[in-house]
Amino acid sequence: MQKEAHDYLSLLLEWLHQDLAQEDNVKDVDDTGLSSFISEWFHGRHLSEITCPKTESVVCETEEPFSNLTLPVKSKEICDLEELINQYYRQQEIMWDCRNCNKEHLCTVKSSIIHLPRFLLLHLSRVNADTHSVQKTKVTYPLEHLSLSPYTTRQSSPYDLYAVCCHQGSMASGHYTAFCRSSSSRDSIWYSFNDTQVNKTQSHEFRSNPDAHILFYQAQAS
Repeated sequence: MQKEAHDYLSLLLEWLHQDLAQEDNVKDVDDTGLSSFISEWFHGRHLSEITCPKTESVVCETEEPFSNLTLPVKSKEICDLEELINQYYRQQEIMWDCRNCNKEHLCTVKSSIIHLPRFLLLHLSRVNADTHSVQKTKVTYPLEHLSLSPYTTRQSSPYDLYAVCCHQGSMASGHYTAFCRSSSSRDSIWYSFNDTQVNKTQSHEFRSNPDAHILFYQAQAS
């Protein structure tokens, strides 16, 4: 079984954070009270609120850190990244032991972002659990000005794409390639990386690539 790039990236960021972390008196996005450049640059924070529909009051409120967002790609037709993000943050219903009503009943749960990271990692999960196959659906995504403001509790800067990790193959095997934008170029030159081959490329080569696996965004300077 081939190692999955998203799993490896998550572990790598966690290992680096643990090795570089220092105690911080200020509560950071890490609940352990430790901070590093990993937590400062890559970690965000969610606020989850469970609301009783009868009393319209919040019965449970929790904060959780995140280092990336996993967005399920279920459609067989071309879809849009903003649609996937909207689905991720949509309000849902769950059974909850409501303290206001003193019984278990359907409540609504909704997540919002109270802290956005400088670097936003979006994992396009293409695994079909029913068929154990990979959903090769084209996902369109913006090169610039990706906004998560509808899901934040405060004003936030838009994001620009700077890299894409692609996976060709199946769940059991395959090949990884990447596209990356030069940070030193005023013209935002893009390069493709395929093993030892590095070539200049154009954004239309990967804008709706069905093999896109991880999207790397950077917040615009405020």
